[in-house]
Amino acid sequence: MRKWYGGHVHIVEGNLALPGDLPEGTYEMLLNLADESENLRTDLNFKVKVANMGLNDEATGMIDLQYSVTVATGESSAPSNSGPDVLVVCGMEQDVLPPVAPTGPVKNGGFEGSPEADWSSYMNGYTVDHAFKHSGAQSIKITDGGARQSVSLHAEAGSQVTIKGYSKAVGTSTGLWDYGIYADISYADGNHLWGQIATFPGGNHDFTLGQKTFIVPSGKTVTGMTVYAMYRNDPIADGVAYFDDVEVNVEAPNTEGQ
Repeated sequence: MRKWYGGHVHIVEGNLALPGDLPEGTYEMLLNLADESENLRTDLNFKVKVANMGLNDEATGMIDLQYSVTVATGESSAPSNSGPDVLVVCGMEQDVLPPVAPTGPVKNGGFEGSPEADWSSYMNGYTVDHAFKHSGAQSIKITDGGARQSVSLHAEAGSQVTIKGYSKAVGTSTGLWDYGIYADISYADGNHLWGQIATFPGGNHDFTLGQKTFIVPSGKTVTGMTVYAMYRNDPIADGVAYFDDVEVNVEAPNTEGQ
């Protein structure tokens, strides 16, 4: 496709082999033209778009062919041409579609678009980076500071609260306490639990998952927390940390049999 130039007609043909268990119904047809790299094929920035207005699906990066096909039980037909088989996306969405934003109390944990709408700067703050990301189109880059967000949630005694996120380190110290996803917890009685942190190894590593789980103590109810993507106080002055896909998940206590 890199050699497809304007002023020429290019014909693409192939055979669509539908799954045998595909339910009856009418289905829209969309075309997915993505980078062959496993790391880039779900990235919307590396999907081919067309100049025709209204055909590019912004959410998936696919091209709407303005065509539908009706599937009925028992119908089958031989291929109409000798072209290659074309992959039909049924149950393989994770290989084609962009990652679904996680649900939870954290807003814009993937730092997409304008993260400053949900994440304030802490200390020397952060900058948006498009070169490195765990998912989506961008991450944030921190050299000595962080991003901060106040999160509202409800977690009763016995609930498991998990703080998690991904980070990439370039030339940082290892075993640094001030490098991680950090949270200060607020209880309904006005007390706090300070310094719950999902740390990262540091040094030089690609995006790595860090997570920390704590159980809400008896007699306590969590009403909120302040979450930080933090990298600070590193004696190595030129270290850099990238953060992406920050989440907070709450698992209610198991009351079965009580």
